[in-house]
Amino acid sequence: MKTAIVAVAGLMMMTGGAEVTSRPQRDPVREGTLAVEGDCQRLVVQGKDVSEDCDERALDLDYRDWSAFSFGRKSGALLVFSGPGSQQVRSGADRVARPVDQVIVTFHDETEKLPAVGSCDFKSALEGASLIVCTASTAHGHYEIAFTTNDDPRR
Repeated sequence: MKTAIVAVAGLMMMTGGAEVTSRPQRDPVREGTLAVEGDCQRLVVQGKDVSEDCDERALDLDYRDWSAFSFGRKSGALLVFSGPGSQQVRSGADRVARPVDQVIVTFHDETEKLPAVGSCDFKSALEGASLIVCTASTAHGHYEIAFTTNDDPRR
């Protein structure tokens, strides 16, 4: 069920929902998807620590002009940190900082797309165990996740 929710999130990000008027519509040409499992150390939604609701699955979605990390929640909700993947910056030999300009929250068939300012920092290849940390500020509050992948990513 959780995998289906995460897959639906990717489709929702590709096809619509409420548009954010401050930027053009996302290009739906997918270039890659990486499914990972691991441990969630921290989950903050609208400034509230809800770490106990964090699921052990995540997706790294890469499209032509944007990228996203999608995280499932045990409650069935979905949290997506999305931004222009072409603007990601490498730091050091194996770290990447990807800008976040939108947080997408899905719960009970309702999706809210929130303009955001933030970033996701992660190991560039996501090979072996890798810490993914995403933080973003929105008009609805602060969103954050710290998630460590196991060493078996599935493409």
